[in-house]
Amino acid sequence: ETLLHFEVGDCHDKESSMCQRAVIPIHNDNGDIIVAHIGRSIKDYRTPKFLFTKGFDKRHFLYNYHRAECRASEASCLFITEGQGDVWKLYESGVQNAVGLFGKDISGKQRSLLVRSGVTTLIVLTDNDQAGRESKIKIKRDMGRLFNLVFPQMHTKDLGDMSIEQVHSQILSDLKAFLRLEKRKKGY
Repeated sequence: ETLLHFEVGDCHDKESSMCQRAVIPIHNDNGDIIVAHIGRSIKDYRTPKFLFTKGFDKRHFLYNYHRAECRASEASCLFITEGQGDVWKLYESGVQNAVGLFGKDISGKQRSLLVRSGVTTLIVLTDNDQAGRESKIKIKRDMGRLFNLVFPQMHTKDLGDMSIEQVHSQILSDLKAFLRLEKRKKGY
């Protein structure tokens, strides 16, 4: 159901560079045009693990932005993850205002998209590894004056390793109290 929602399918065309990969469409900011695809290897021996459509510049897009923007403005917050699978796990957990960075860094164009969204809070859920920790430090430094930043603790490597129950009990339950407090501070 989740893969259908996000339009993900497997490629078995031996002539395609995406063969033996799960193919993930990447939409423009409005969601009306597919601008590229990511092919994630479904075989351990297939390298690289992630293959992007030739010429695609991942720094210009946020994965799932077109779906998340509307929900984000309602809640005045966006969940930021490193990858597509993390966005899917949040979706399965009931979170519809999540975007993926295509990695650990936020580019200038991605930052502009976040500002344009009108949200005031970013909930940063980068992976619980060295790259994810470095990402959190950089996001705090670069985005701390623009947004309220929340860095929930994860006890697994990434969201994809968590069950839906763990996402609810370890991340979302703590955030509900925080978001209610933020709404009271702002008078709504």
